[in-house]
Amino acid sequence: MLFRTLRDAHKYYKYPSTHRFGTIGNENGVIRSYSNGVNCDKILESGKVIYYRIKNDRVKKMYQTSIDNQKKVRFFRKVKEGVLDMGLYLPVRFYKGFVKLLKN
Repeated sequence: MLFRTLRDAHKYYKYPSTHRFGTIGNENGVIRSYSNGVNCDKILESGKVIYYRIKNDRVKKMYQTSIDNQKKVRFFRKVKEGVLDMGLYLPVRFYKGFVKLLKN
């Protein structure tokens, strides 16, 4: 699904917190992440594999919780036309400052 802005996507899914953060979550782990294309995130294999750069320890802890609980994460990507909802991904491991996300 394509949204005009991340704010529009945020409203559509009724996410907590603000649309201004790249990753939001709670005690159960990450809820969603957003790649604006600036931080060297890597989208591979036609979008089936994503390496999302971990920005800080808070985000890493949330992703670790998602990995432990095998909780899927919704991933958004900035594109020329707006913000693309790429769907749900399972975070599987950390690698050189990134978390690896797989689409099932």
